[in-house]
Amino acid sequence: LSVTEGMNVSSPLILNVDDDLLQRACERISQEKITYGLDSPWVDVQGRILSQNLQGSELEVSCYGKKERLQVPLWGKLGARNALAAFTVGIVAGLDTGAIARCISAFRPALHSQSVLSFEGVTVLDDNDSSSPESMREALRYLEQLPARRRVAVLGEMPDLGETAENARR
Repeated sequence: LSVTEGMNVSSPLILNVDDDLLQRACERISQEKITYGLDSPWVDVQGRILSQNLQGSELEVSCYGKKERLQVPLWGKLGARNALAAFTVGIVAGLDTGAIARCISAFRPALHSQSVLSFEGVTVLDDNDSSSPESMREALRYLEQLPARRRVAVLGEMPDLGETAENARR
């Protein structure tokens, strides 16, 4: 990872080891590593999605012998991983795990980012604020799980993908 070239060796590197590329890179990095993930049992900060609903996910986080439950106002594995990343940063900063859980639970996403509305059997998922292929796939998986007579997804253009945007949207 080129990001480690400019880092002090004693600076901790926070890695999502659910990502295969980062998991493999983890073995070659000399920096202190703090790992997190949902799917990997050998991480420092382990998350488990307990339930999901229109408001987001309930997540159990285990780290260094402590467990915390938190409401994550983001959906799916992508939202849970983002919450785990924030939780891990809080741990590295020396914050109390209960305070970290309360802060994450109080977070609210920006307008048009992971919003879910439901009215008369129609569920609308609004993730129009600059989607990525991964967040789009996760949004559609999440929407599929929600109870609804009809489901509508409002997704962004993915402008950061440049010339590949059109193919990535398919």
